[in-house]
Parts: sequence; C-alpha cells; structure tokens
Amino acid sequence: MSRQVESQLWHAMYGLHWEIARGYHSFVLHIFHETGKNQFDVSIPLITLRAIRAFGRLLKWRAIRYLPASENLWLRLHNLYRIAEAHDLGTAAARLS
Repeated sequence: MSRQVESQLWHAMYGLHWEIARGYHSFVLHIFHETGKNQFDVSIPLITLRAIRAFGRLLKWRAIRYLPASENLWLRLHNLYRIAEAHDLGTAAARLS
C-alpha cells in the first residue's frame, strides 16, 4: 500500500471514530441536561461508558501514528469521567451488564 493511500485510510478511519465519539459525547451531555425527563435515563451509564470507550479508540488510532493526544480529546474524555464519577455511573453500569 502506498504512503498516500495509507494516509487517506488513516484519516478516514480516524474521522469516523472522531464523529462517533463526538456523537456519544454530545448525547451524554444532552441527556444530563434533561435528566429525569426522557426515556434514556436507564441507559445513561451504558451510553457514557460507550462514549469513554470511543475516546479510547481515538487514543489508539493516534498511537498507531505516533501522535500525541490532542488537548480537545483529553478535555472531552475528562468531562465524561467527571460526569461518570459525579453520578456514580460505574456501579450503575455494573448492574446493567
């Protein structure tokens, strides 16, 4: 595989994982602003953990190319961990699985 094709593939995969992570992150923030008002309250721990896992995949893709994690990625990941800790989602997620 040529270097150019490899680069295009990496950018496409990283872009896909970034959009998935951003979507989960936005959804978690939206749910927490509307907590108690929607049908997703039971799924909040699972969705939050999936968001954290999505950001972990971004870290993996960056590590494959020997790139440091961006500040924006760390801030969003920290925000998700803060939400999970504040609402004790770890124990709630363990009950779901």
